[in-house]
Amino acid sequence: GIVVLIEGVAFDKLREAPAEESKYVADSKYNPWGPAPSDVYNETLMEWYEYFMFDGHLLAPKPYVFVIRTFNQHYVKLEFLDYIKNGMAFRTVTEKDPKGRIRKKKKAVRVHEDDGQVRITLRYKMNIKKDNRAL
Repeated sequence: GIVVLIEGVAFDKLREAPAEESKYVADSKYNPWGPAPSDVYNETLMEWYEYFMFDGHLLAPKPYVFVIRTFNQHYVKLEFLDYIKNGMAFRTVTEKDPKGRIRKKKKAVRVHEDDGQVRITLRYKMNIKKDNRAL
């Protein structure tokens, strides 16, 4: 398939897939130095997360919507909502700074018991009509 990343538009507000083909990025194979040379991936979809090395190697989904045109010419919009690893996830929390001011920041917090699992929550909507860009 091919994918385009949409910034600044909420999932529910995106009603139509972009028509400009040059904005879409095609799937490709990992290079020989990559983790799985026989796998296919899409470079644009790899932009879905922000990586926090010093906070338990957690990922936090970015507020992007992806539009995918499948091989059989259907359009899908996709949004990553959550990533939980070992019971931990990033949440926006409100805290006081040393001067007593209220600040919002992303912080690793325990959201459930550690069961050793990784969970990714996402939502999508697919148009079942071929070549119809309505979402």
